[in-house]
Amino acid sequence: IPALLAWLIAESFPKYAFISFIGIYIAGIILFFASTLLPPAFNLPQHVSSRQLEFVALSKHGASAININPLHADLESFVFNTPQALNHSIMRPYLSEKFNFLYTPLAIEIFLYEVLFFLCIFFRNKIQLTPFIYFCLIFRLSMFLIIWYTISILDEIVRYMSIYFPCLLIHLSYLTDWAKLNSIFNIKK
Repeated sequence: IPALLAWLIAESFPKYAFISFIGIYIAGIILFFASTLLPPAFNLPQHVSSRQLEFVALSKHGASAININPLHADLESFVFNTPQALNHSIMRPYLSEKFNFLYTPLAIEIFLYEVLFFLCIFFRNKIQLTPFIYFCLIFRLSMFLIIWYTISILDEIVRYMSIYFPCLLIHLSYLTDWAKLNSIFNIKK
């Protein structure tokens, strides 16, 4: 909902697209943590924490469980767990992961996404980002956040992320200046 709302505002005011997404998400984060003041049925951080505990309980029966810090229903816990959550959803499985040989192709794929991400940062295209591109990137980030904070089973992380990574490939490729990269490395066509 926040990504859709920000997209609608950004389409109305394209000059302020980035600001509208940032503003909506800051307001959303404030509302998310302010819900702790409401009755337990509306306490959103507590629901996320409970979901994580359910996945941790499920992971005890699986072969691909990963250690995850417990998430409490407060801002400090969410901030403290962000680096671990980023690691679990964007970096795992590692190339050195020993769970299952079937993870090797996925680990290589994730490594290639990381390379493409750094190429995009250092060789960024000088194009104007549209509200739709902001929407796609921010929506994926929102979905990554949900996955990051709740799931402690590597198989499940892989399955959920497989939906969003290919779409991210399109945007990272679009935002990378391939001509500049070709000229630097003198790649012949």
